[in-house]
Amino acid sequence: MHILSTCFVSPKDIRKMLRSATVHVSAREKRFSYVDFDNLKVARSFIVDDGHINGNEIHVLTFNAEILIFNFESRKLITVLFPRVEQVFRYYEPFGDFPPLSILDKAEENFQKGLNKI
Repeated sequence: MHILSTCFVSPKDIRKMLRSATVHVSAREKRFSYVDFDNLKVARSFIVDDGHINGNEIHVLTFNAEILIFNFESRKLITVLFPRVEQVFRYYEPFGDFPPLSILDKAEENFQKGLNKI
């Protein structure tokens, strides 16, 4: 994973992108059931080059330590991840920043619940 830059994604943009999803979403219904899409609070968004054939992605990190992943070009929702603490750090490191402690605490809580393995 190569973090290219940060980007701004408004709540309105996210609501619009959530209406469009890839086929992967239906295969990951259980994972999505843990996300409160009506009350998403975005901490930071990143443009990521994962080397995927369909191009770059937008990774939206929420204050609940969820990462919503969208295709950069199509803006379609691909999946949601529940990152471990170390993974949250990887998003901030290229910019010399430190993630909010509340996100790190929530990532640890999600890890203890096993959400990263769903």
